[in-house]
Amino acid sequence: MKMCSRWKLVILSLAACSVLSIVFTGGIYGLQTDAVPGSSADSGDSQADGQNTLSGNSDSGSMVYINGGTFTMGSPANERGRSKNEGPQHQVTVSSFFMEKYPVTQNEYEETMGINPSSFKGPTLPVEQVSWFDAVGYCNKRSLTEGLAPAYTISGTSVNWDRSANGYRLPTEAEWEYACRAGTQTPFYSGTSMNDVGWYSANSGGTTHQVGGKQPNSWGLFDMHGNVLEWCWDWLGNYTGDAQTDPQGALTGTDRVYRGGCWRFEASQNRSAFRFGNYPSLRVYFVGFRIVRNGDSSANGDTTAN
Repeated sequence: MKMCSRWKLVILSLAACSVLSIVFTGGIYGLQTDAVPGSSADSGDSQADGQNTLSGNSDSGSMVYINGGTFTMGSPANERGRSKNEGPQHQVTVSSFFMEKYPVTQNEYEETMGINPSSFKGPTLPVEQVSWFDAVGYCNKRSLTEGLAPAYTISGTSVNWDRSANGYRLPTEAEWEYACRAGTQTPFYSGTSMNDVGWYSANSGGTTHQVGGKQPNSWGLFDMHGNVLEWCWDWLGNYTGDAQTDPQGALTGTDRVYRGGCWRFEASQNRSAFRFGNYPSLRVYFVGFRIVRNGDSSANGDTTAN
């Protein structure tokens, strides 16, 4: 059976039953510990100790600097709720980068794109019902607005990533898990329970929640577990077990990766290692995204997705 096909069918069914839009493009398929983004109290400086920030025109006011390093990606065979595609565990080295403290909010998305497609409305709620194509389009438009070099060249359903560009982009799957774990090896960055760090089926009340409403990890990142799934750059594929440096996922595929779980999923589908994906044209009310930027100018070369 195709990887995660059961869960894909569940999501497609949920979208159809809720009369939500699934657009096929070219046949591709808490504890309050920080100020609310966009509020007067948010100064953008309550980061983990020793972390640098990068200012921008975002609700959070800054991005967290994620210092590169090597970590064990995936989950051990005995981790509760583990899926086979989370293994084998392997060593991955990730270069430094900046990551937004929160998922992109509806206020941010509408400010840049001029529309708010979300099902649950609220300026500080995470934007949802955005496809992978919508997310890369947002990255480019916001980059241009802020005078940065767009990371992507987009022509129809072909998306080319210029890895040397200093503009906004989606994280790779490896960057996402490295940032989420923040040095931990437990199911959640909080240990074995996610109640204090994320919104999921047992505590969400059937809706998204204002970003930043749960405890952050040691990088100062919020909502890495739950609230909305977050699109990543990669095509969804199997792990090989080989050590890698700055991996970018499978060369081709039908599904783009999203990570982090969401308000509708049970705890086991919100773990740091849980990986899933769907057609990049999917728009559904529990999928959003988070943006990153390169940490330095050392990256070079292009990655093309057709």
